[in-house]
Amino acid sequence: MEFATRSPIYGDSRALQERIIHCLEGASLATGCTVEFDEYVFCRFFTPFIRKISDFPRQPPYLDMRLNHTLNRSYVGNMAAYGESIQYEASDSMSASTDMGSVSYEIPGLHAFFGIPCPKDVSGHHPSFTQASGTEEAFNRAVRCGKGLALTGWDVISDPEVLQRARHDFDEDCQLR
Repeated sequence: MEFATRSPIYGDSRALQERIIHCLEGASLATGCTVEFDEYVFCRFFTPFIRKISDFPRQPPYLDMRLNHTLNRSYVGNMAAYGESIQYEASDSMSASTDMGSVSYEIPGLHAFFGIPCPKDVSGHHPSFTQASGTEEAFNRAVRCGKGLALTGWDVISDPEVLQRARHDFDEDCQLR
């Protein structure tokens, strides 16, 4: 049997996973069988031609993204210099899977997004989005985003105070989770 848990915050997902495991262990005990668990998840996303579940590559779970206020403020300010108005923090948690969340549990991190003009109600996995991402406007936005990220990196390496604040934000968030 296979099961998966998902939550906006990894700790909540782990708590749900533990409850499910306890239920399965109880059922195992009650029925006299054994049960084993594997914490890794299957990565179906990049393997469309694999048909048997046991053949899917395995990877550790993605963690939620830890917001680093110092890095976000720097990025928002740097993007403003290019005329871009960046939303500082999303009102809802991101439901996409990215390994940047896992990185943000190890070091201060930033996960920047930029908009690509496309038809209304088109998601990132739709063929219309693929077409829109190949336009000159999408390319220009990607370049501006890259410049904003590069300048944010420059802020960190050229200003010891920015680095210290980013580390402080990271340490403070580590105590909360």
